[in-house]
Amino acid sequence: MTNKLTSAITEVSLNQATFHNKTFAPSYINFLFGNNGCGKSTVAKVLKDKIDLTWDIGCTADDYLMLVYNEEFIKNNIASYGGMPGVFTISEQNAQTQKEIEDATAELGTAQKTFAEASLNLAEKETLLNKQYDAFQTICWENTKDFRKSVDAALVGKKTKDGLSKALLSEATPKMYDEASLISICEAAFSKDATTYPELYTVDITTIPNSTILTKKIMSSSDSPFSTFMKAINATDWVRQGHEDFHTDGICPYCQRELPENFEEEIAYCFDKEYESDLATLKSFKNSYISAINKIENTLKTNLQNAYPKIKTELTAYSKLLDVFKTNVELNTRRFDEKFSQLDSIIELEDLTEIITELNNMILTMNSKIQKNNEVVNDKSKMQPQCKSDVIKHLAFILSDEIQKYRNSRSALQKEIDTLTLEKSKADDKIKSLRRHLSDLRKQIVNTSAAVEGINTLLTDTGFQGFFIREKEDIPNVYEVIRTGTGKVAENLSEGERNFIAFLYFHQLVLGSLEADSDVKDKIVVIDDPVSSMDSSTLFVVGALVRDMIAICNPDYITKEHPKDYIKQIFILTHNAFFHQEVTYNQAQHYRFVSFFEIVKLDNNSDVILCTQSNRETPSIKENRNPIQNSYAALWDTYKEVSSPNTLVNVIRQILDYYFLQLCGYSGIDIKDIILKNHRDDFITILPDGTEDCSDLHMAASLLQYLCTSNDRISDGLNFIHASVDTDSCRRIFENIFRHMGQGQHFDMMMKR
Repeated sequence: MTNKLTSAITEVSLNQATFHNKTFAPSYINFLFGNNGCGKSTVAKVLKDKIDLTWDIGCTADDYLMLVYNEEFIKNNIASYGGMPGVFTISEQNAQTQKEIEDATAELGTAQKTFAEASLNLAEKETLLNKQYDAFQTICWENTKDFRKSVDAALVGKKTKDGLSKALLSEATPKMYDEASLISICEAAFSKDATTYPELYTVDITTIPNSTILTKKIMSSSDSPFSTFMKAINATDWVRQGHEDFHTDGICPYCQRELPENFEEEIAYCFDKEYESDLATLKSFKNSYISAINKIENTLKTNLQNAYPKIKTELTAYSKLLDVFKTNVELNTRRFDEKFSQLDSIIELEDLTEIITELNNMILTMNSKIQKNNEVVNDKSKMQPQCKSDVIKHLAFILSDEIQKYRNSRSALQKEIDTLTLEKSKADDKIKSLRRHLSDLRKQIVNTSAAVEGINTLLTDTGFQGFFIREKEDIPNVYEVIRTGTGKVAENLSEGERNFIAFLYFHQLVLGSLEADSDVKDKIVVIDDPVSSMDSSTLFVVGALVRDMIAICNPDYITKEHPKDYIKQIFILTHNAFFHQEVTYNQAQHYRFVSFFEIVKLDNNSDVILCTQSNRETPSIKENRNPIQNSYAALWDTYKEVSSPNTLVNVIRQILDYYFLQLCGYSGIDIKDIILKNHRDDFITILPDGTEDCSDLHMAASLLQYLCTSNDRISDGLNFIHASVDTDSCRRIFENIFRHMGQGQHFDMMMKR
């Protein structure tokens, strides 16, 4: 599908009067049709004030001269029926100066092209740079999501993609931290509920006593017969234990026999002093050992109470190792029992040194975290900034590859952008310099005589015989309107005449310049309802001049009179269906650079609607749709208001054409036969002398003759003024045509009867 070309103004935003957040995208040539009061003047004012306009890449409002024809223009330029400001044009210049102007203008065009290309390329590179940055931001954001959630409080000011990315790019010293530790520190620094915790206790392994008594065989050295017998049967320890544990008043605790009277004496002989001493040492060692171990175990158990929550994992490992410790303690306790049950045995205790050392190391590791937590809690004002810095350093470290990759890509692209920026700046300086040079050159050759001559020529060509314009004596650049008959200053110009002269002056401005240097700029032309109060003759001239300006604006067409397209964009706004039809003739086919808009107003809300439709043969192709073809009611409004015979005849032809040919499907010949043959007598009046008055029949034939010409163009209606036509008769015959065609009710509806 072919896209429309854009010119200087690429979009117009409307938020004034009855427009609310409305926009439209103009092309080179823009026709805007709408009824009175729908918002045409508002659109023209927005264009004139250059507000809420989007300009093409490389263009600004200062690059163009905005020329607007509207009521304000007429008021400001045709005041007190006197003169108007002079129009400076290039009409009398010496050849050398003109050659310099042409050369400078060509050079200006080249510089402007360079500026535009550099602006476009620069915009593309900047867009690419932005896309790269967006992609980098997304990578940074997504790859750090979980960690950032854990340290959210430390990322104040960096909780957006842009804020985080800028902080990472600014970090000069990335550093890796233990994430769990960093998260804990941040929670302590920023949490309102954070508190200090007591450190865990270590144990002193040197408090556990040592002794060789367990590896010593404790035996009696007595040689009494009873002692010898007990040794022989290896019952010394058994007898000793039974003697210590059981007191039965002379009865054996095992066989229940009466013991000999000297039994105690014999028992005493069995155990000598060394034996007793070793046994006492063993008992003492066991008590000391068990006491020391119990203290250590209790200390280690205490550490599990009310501990710092952030060392939960470490405490789990600690608890498991503590269980191992307690298992070994129980084993050693049983070994003591074994020794006491068999004193001559050799016993070795489980060495607890390695386990206690490992437990102490765990405690020291956990205490370091507790100490760090307590430091943070006790000095939050210092630690919070440190946490913020450490978090960014850590993030920069884990994203270091992506950061470096982006920096390399950005650096290469930035070099291209810098080159294009310099190229654009040089071109801009060149443009400004050339414009100053052109301004100086034009000041040497501008004059107002050509403007006066041009306006007077147009007045003569249009048939105005009553006045002409001349320059006021002794007042440069001021014109007077002089009546031809009296030679005096005109004082009673009609509104239509004033509007017509104002438009001729406006046309001169478009072709020339108001200021000496204004011709340097290309022009944007806005014409707002130019044919108000004008008759058909002036309307024809205005239409022709507008078409001339449209031809200049046409990017695909060069006129002989105007070889350069100095009108870069044109907007034509009207409510007059006939004028709209005249200036839009043969324009709808140029879809690429011509746009049709309809300005509508509903419930006090206005909108500008682009008028397009699908091609009948190829629906995927869009083509222009002239809204006048769908503004049938507007033709009737014009019919009701028009007073010019020529305009009236043309409006009637359009209504008949649209309704009977396009809507009802009649051919021109069909209508002609029905009216002029079948209803011939209804259009003839019999005079008192019996003769026939065929004036109405001839008028009907004339109207239908228009209808039977080409549907695309009125071939002869614009060049001939029906001065002899009686408008009342014309309207009466027009109504009779509807009624004799059986469409009287439609006529009444459109006339709102």
